[in-house]
Amino acid sequence: MELLKSPAKINLFLDVLSKDNDGFHNIKSILTLIDLHDEIIIKDSESLDINFSGEFSNEINQNNIQILFDFLIKKNFIKSGKYSINIRKNIPVGAGLGGGSSNIAVILNSLCSKKIIKYNEAINIARELGSDIEFFFDTAPAIIIGKGNVLRRINTFKEFYLVLVYPNFILSTEKVYKNNSQFDNENQIAFDKENYDFDEIMQLSSNSLQAAAIGLCPDIKYIIDRLTSMKGSLYSRMTGSGSCCFAVFDEKDLAQEATNTLKRHYPDWWVYQSKII
Repeated sequence: MELLKSPAKINLFLDVLSKDNDGFHNIKSILTLIDLHDEIIIKDSESLDINFSGEFSNEINQNNIQILFDFLIKKNFIKSGKYSINIRKNIPVGAGLGGGSSNIAVILNSLCSKKIIKYNEAINIARELGSDIEFFFDTAPAIIIGKGNVLRRINTFKEFYLVLVYPNFILSTEKVYKNNSQFDNENQIAFDKENYDFDEIMQLSSNSLQAAAIGLCPDIKYIIDRLTSMKGSLYSRMTGSGSCCFAVFDEKDLAQEATNTLKRHYPDWWVYQSKII
């Protein structure tokens, strides 16, 4: 039996640069892991058996793990998927936190460690299956460009505390991108440095998809405004294509205070205290 942690991510910013003729969007972003994670248990089995449990298991409408193994078998990377895989979903679904992509990357990493798939093959598989998956192959923050490929890894940031708020509203990434009309507000953050100042990144950037997401889920604007007003909140914005938003705090006690306040006043929201790792 193998027990694995499958971490979530946040986008510190997200610029949508252009839209290709094939409908894909070219983006620019910096991603970093946070200490929220799904839990995956993998066992050898007579056949492929995938089960989901946990708080957000009922919201899964696409089995990414089944898609992964169907792809691996079709492309002859493996002959059959004889595993029992249980995934405890602690990461909200359709939130912009990368839970599904993380699950795929963690399982691919596991297959690499067993020498079933080569690492360079796994990276190519990740790129073919979807954006963000490649990011989860390593723990360091990364610059993301194009359709979600890792340009390069960067040095980790100092510890910041986060308050995450998810309005229990699933946003379709496809619909958010389709609803987006912002292509000309690229920030001035250079991509040729080893070290990045977190405050500078946040001050010079935004999430281009935020307006499009608010058009589909108006609660996002209210959440961001509420997070901004919390004592000690330094920055607040949406992550990815939403609908989860986050606020950044220097002090853990203030993050905890904000978390408690939001839980008390907004019981219909999922509120979680986290940190950048």
